[in-house]
Amino acid sequence: GLNNDWKVLVYSNRCYVLFRGNRNNDFRASGSGKFIFTTEIPDGILDYALNIKNYFKVPHISLDIGYDGNYFHLIEFQFLYFGTTTLEKSPFYFEKQDNDWIIRKEKSCLEEVYVQSIIDYINQQEI
Repeated sequence: GLNNDWKVLVYSNRCYVLFRGNRNNDFRASGSGKFIFTTEIPDGILDYALNIKNYFKVPHISLDIGYDGNYFHLIEFQFLYFGTTTLEKSPFYFEKQDNDWIIRKEKSCLEEVYVQSIIDYINQQEI
């Protein structure tokens, strides 16, 4: 019964979010081409995404998230290899600083963000 899902890529404390509308006469959003970069996102989705990344203790993760108006639903996740188009084409990203999410209106360089997420991950590990 969902009309869309949300592709969320999380690298360290950054989230790249893409609204994906469902295909015509189909329940799937993946491959629909109905993609929108918007800062108007469901309250709590960024914390939900970051909590999943932290649960798995990985440097970065790709999430497909459904939202029914009350609850978030994890549809799919990947963290070994996943597409990076959402990061590469997004004109902004959300960054968690202290307990607040800040919108950074700038393009990101995949290689820089990827490497920084690995460095942050290594620095967080207990030796």
